[in-house]
Amino acid sequence: MSKTLNYGQPVTLAAAKHIAAAVESVGHERGLKLVVTVLDSAAQIVLVHRMEHANYGSLAFAFEKARTAVNFKRPSKFFEDMVAGGGSGLRMLGNAHVSPLEGGAPIVAGDAVLGSIGVSGATSAEDGELANLALEAFQDWAAQKAGRA
Repeated sequence: MSKTLNYGQPVTLAAAKHIAAAVESVGHERGLKLVVTVLDSAAQIVLVHRMEHANYGSLAFAFEKARTAVNFKRPSKFFEDMVAGGGSGLRMLGNAHVSPLEGGAPIVAGDAVLGSIGVSGATSAEDGELANLALEAFQDWAAQKAGRA
């Protein structure tokens, strides 16, 4: 059985900037034009970062991926897998507030969800990979910050 996650203190703007910078750095290396959305624990926007020439439509996808991740306390890939499985999993398509696309991930510290990240602009698999890389960068940054305190 997985541990129960609660909503915690919201992710800070400084953390959101660090997350966006990590995604942008990898995006530049790979020649991708991405949008990164960071939401707090109440699903409110902390930061939206659109790289130059990123598709306008990626703004909505990044937000919906992030909103799905924070509202359900799990990566948006969970819902992508449900839809891909067919059958009753297709019911997810009936909820306008669930994004069944990989690229959304909750920001978790201990047993608390601090917010979420949504990445859009590449393939769903790449968006998911970038969201996870950004979460690792956030965790490293938070650990370093805690070590200085």
